[in-house]
Amino acid sequence: MDPPTRRTSPRRGAQRYADGVASEKGDDRSDEVVVLDVGGMSCGGCASAVKRILESQPEVSSATVNLATETALIQLEPSAESDGKKEKVAEQLAAQLTKAGFKSTLRVKKA
Repeated sequence: MDPPTRRTSPRRGAQRYADGVASEKGDDRSDEVVVLDVGGMSCGGCASAVKRILESQPEVSSATVNLATETALIQLEPSAESDGKKEKVAEQLAAQLTKAGFKSTLRVKKA
């Protein structure tokens, strides 16, 4: 009998994906990727609404929303990274989603 395989938490998997975005694209923009935990999504329409809200913001280059893991991976524009604005921008995006009915928080990267 094969030994049981270790399963990765979907939320940890989202962070690993965010960390690997730059290496797969061959550039070094991983610092411009933020992960938000997004609650209140119950269907694909909700996930689409979250994506639309995020991508309508000028600081956001692109967003990927995962309904199953309740996460949003956001690629920020390079200008949003200047002067350490990344965390402030991410908090504003989370607040905007929360205001729209999708309780959101910035996922803090563990050292």
